[in-house]
Amino acid sequence: MLFQLLVNGLIMGVLYALISTGFALVYNTTRIFHIYYAALIIVAPYCLYALSIVMQWNFYIALLVSLMVCVLLSLLGELLVYYPFRKHNRSENATLVASIGLMTIVINIAGAIWGTEVKFIQTELIKPYNLFGVSISYSQATQFIVSALLLVIFGIALFSSKFGLLLRAHRDDERLFETLGKSNRSFRIIVFSLSGLIAGIVGLLSTIDVGLEPYRGMPLFIISVTALIIGGVGRYESSVLGGLIIGILQVMVIGFISAEWQDAIVFLVLVVFLIIRDQGILGEKERTA
Repeated sequence: MLFQLLVNGLIMGVLYALISTGFALVYNTTRIFHIYYAALIIVAPYCLYALSIVMQWNFYIALLVSLMVCVLLSLLGELLVYYPFRKHNRSENATLVASIGLMTIVINIAGAIWGTEVKFIQTELIKPYNLFGVSISYSQATQFIVSALLLVIFGIALFSSKFGLLLRAHRDDERLFETLGKSNRSFRIIVFSLSGLIAGIVGLLSTIDVGLEPYRGMPLFIISVTALIIGGVGRYESSVLGGLIIGILQVMVIGFISAEWQDAIVFLVLVVFLIIRDQGILGEKERTA
């Protein structure tokens, strides 16, 4: 039983790590508390449902279009709201409220069009199979393989490419980044595009076995923020550590205590970190003047 729980926790943790990475891309780079991310998580699944189930498009074409729509909406949030707010020196609170507004609009549109009942896209992937005595469904295998592969690719890009170097440079000093001749606006477009793509992939992976409903994105968003805080704000790799910790912790609580306590225990751990180590596991204590 313990090994089964560990496997389930690892699968869930890798998915949480990918979710948190998408949020960390925006937050660590721009310091925007990107609540709109919660709505973007549901965009690709609803688009895929509309195109492949309702309109009977080819599944793979519908999948590609759905991800493109998610990236486009992420970019629109940056181009129409976030960047203009920054250009006109709007406060962080104003940007936060605008992000909440964007999230509310998208969620309400989804609810108005498709209703609030749960919908499924690929129910056959829920079927389990045994591997070395461990029961794993096709949906879990898909979640793990895709999430782990994307995290590996992101890790390689972060530490072994020019993009990774620019990403960390922008995180450390945005003004210096601009004085070195780099285009801040162009780089932010790249960051929001990648974050939107991750949101779309996460949305599709997370709804395979639990279905789709308009408010599905908010619990995942909260987990992404919690994972980043536990791992360490400011470090992109910390979201992976935080996601794995939360995934394994949730599954252990479900297995040995009760599913009703999984969220409470996770947030208790979060509160403990905020009290005794608010910089997270990998984060560094900021100097105070």
